[in-house]
Amino acid sequence: MIIVKYIFTSFLFVWFSYQTSANSITNCSTCGGGFGDKIGTIEPKDAFFERIGVDLICPRQNNSTYKNGATWQNTFSGYHNNNYLWAYKKSYKEMKIIIGYKTENGNFRIDGNEISFKNNWRAGIFGTRKFNDNFVSLLEKGIEVTRQGKGSKSSKKCLIRTSYYLPNTVDVNKSAIVVKKSNIKHHLYILKKFEEDQYRVINDFSRNGFKMEARFKLTDAISKLSADLAILDNNPTIVVQDKESKRLAEQEKQKRIELEKKLAALEKKTEKKVTVEDKVSKRLAEEEKQKRIKLEKKLAALEKQSKNKTKVEEISKRLAEEEKQKRLKEEQLRLETEQKRKELEQKLAILSKKNKVNVDKLVEDNTAPVISAQSKQDGFYTTISGTITDDVKLAEVLIDNKLITPNSDGSFNTKLYVPRNGLDVKILAFDMKGNKSTKTLTVERGAIEEASGPIFASLDPSAKKVKFNPNALALIVGVADYEKTNADAIYADKDAQQFYDYARMKLGIPAKNIKELVNNKADLGEIALAVQDWIARSTKQGKTDIYLYFAGHGLASDNGKDMYLLPYDGRPRLLGKTALLRDELFKDIKQANPRSVTVFLDTCYSGTTRGTDMLIASRPIAIRALEQSIPDNFTVFSAAAGDQTSKPLEEAKHGMFSYFLMKGMEGDADSNNDNKITARELHAYVEQNVVQQSSGSQTPELKGDKDRVLVQFN
Repeated sequence: MIIVKYIFTSFLFVWFSYQTSANSITNCSTCGGGFGDKIGTIEPKDAFFERIGVDLICPRQNNSTYKNGATWQNTFSGYHNNNYLWAYKKSYKEMKIIIGYKTENGNFRIDGNEISFKNNWRAGIFGTRKFNDNFVSLLEKGIEVTRQGKGSKSSKKCLIRTSYYLPNTVDVNKSAIVVKKSNIKHHLYILKKFEEDQYRVINDFSRNGFKMEARFKLTDAISKLSADLAILDNNPTIVVQDKESKRLAEQEKQKRIELEKKLAALEKKTEKKVTVEDKVSKRLAEEEKQKRIKLEKKLAALEKQSKNKTKVEEISKRLAEEEKQKRLKEEQLRLETEQKRKELEQKLAILSKKNKVNVDKLVEDNTAPVISAQSKQDGFYTTISGTITDDVKLAEVLIDNKLITPNSDGSFNTKLYVPRNGLDVKILAFDMKGNKSTKTLTVERGAIEEASGPIFASLDPSAKKVKFNPNALALIVGVADYEKTNADAIYADKDAQQFYDYARMKLGIPAKNIKELVNNKADLGEIALAVQDWIARSTKQGKTDIYLYFAGHGLASDNGKDMYLLPYDGRPRLLGKTALLRDELFKDIKQANPRSVTVFLDTCYSGTTRGTDMLIASRPIAIRALEQSIPDNFTVFSAAAGDQTSKPLEEAKHGMFSYFLMKGMEGDADSNNDNKITARELHAYVEQNVVQQSSGSQTPELKGDKDRVLVQFN
């Protein structure tokens, strides 16, 4: 049985209420299910959640079932274990949430709600299923639920089933303690993500005017798993009883038996040595005894010869005492030496047993450890890895004066910071005998990454949908490679081809109403024919919105009064014969009597190109084009002032004016966020960015109806 904290009924309820509505969702008598306002606590024993995706499959017709007819499907993402389910789906205009839990009578209960933030519409989802099986298997088979709308006629039989399941991927081939820690870390991470998603959903409801107080309380479960992990981290020597540990224990037992045999042999050898030493002591004592006898004989002779018997006795006693003290000291020294020998042998045996070292091999080991190492540099750091082996056993390894512990097979891996001037990494290895090996690796940082220029996002007109404008036409002209001049307008053809997509996706113009002329297709005759024939015949008088985009060279007359657009076959020295006079172009378009005309000119009239070349070598001084009036219903965007150059944006590989024009049409220019972009907003965005990126040398201009809406998002 699942224990739910602070619960008054047999299942978990969720409560939302719309703050500005007279009726809350809990009062929706026909919604089905029904959400309460209690908070359920997930007990630590139910803390092992996994990620899951579930599909809600419903019929399109009311009072119908998912089993026949057309259906629609939503996929929810969330979390589950054998007793709980929590999943949600959200978009900018609606939120859907499903909660599942096991009831006291053994059934699995599904409750859910769908909320429309935009239209204040809602629907309930509810259903039960006998809990005879594993919950994962139950969801895979599917649980039938009822989706109840605002009225009884909107009831639908739907199915909730597993869409995808993301199981734990911990490597079970590792040691049991590592697997256990990895499992706890995995489920702790899942619980924290679960908690974040719950609060994110609550905030989304609150931000859109709804109140949602219900959530699964995960604090106890998170605290329990965190404590379990801390216990494992602080007790790394926990013994796991498995086949491997039993095998190692048996090996250790056999080694201990062999070591005890050696110790017994050593003790036996010691006893023999003591016996031999005792025989030597007896012999020495006997010799001393004989010396003492001889001495006593001499003293006796002296006593006989000496009249002063008392003095002889005193001398004899003194010599005897001195001899006695000498013998006592020698015996004490022998005993101390023997005791020290035994203690050292015991310590050696203990040390050998503890470190699993063969005593005989350790004594005879005169070979230093063998070091094999390499470095791998990555930015600020280097990874030092390799192996260190020894005939007996390693005692200590230092890398860059830091103590490390190699793996059981001698392999090691450590990460070090590398200063700008490089690093000499010294590796020291000592074995149990004290033999030492050294190796030095020199690591260089490599070239540093220096600051680069600004990065500009790729153009993408597909993000936001716009209103369709069937009464719109667009003529798009782009010339980069000119036939009669070597001064190319770099990126102009690419700009025109890119603008075609913006005409479709941001101005809402049908493909059949767009004519594109690029490079050799944009000669004088083709452009004139497109204006005087195609536009004239395709325009619905007073209804059509015409858009003209031109990217290429422009040039003013010597006196600056006339402005020309240079077609593919235009000659800069014969502007009047081979170029398009801007005033005549506008006049021809106006004769079609459209509702409005919007012109985008990524060109200049100073005689300079997008690079640094002059269109006419004999005119090294740029000509300033004089301001000219435009027809009443025209709105004209110009890339630069009359004496300025229209520059490229090299980082984006587009003309600077065209790049920010199209980037603004994506929605960046909608300064008041009203889903509309006016000519004023678009010009302000383009001007600000072009002036910044050109360091003030290029200033876009706008003439005409500044309040005209150019882009209308859905």
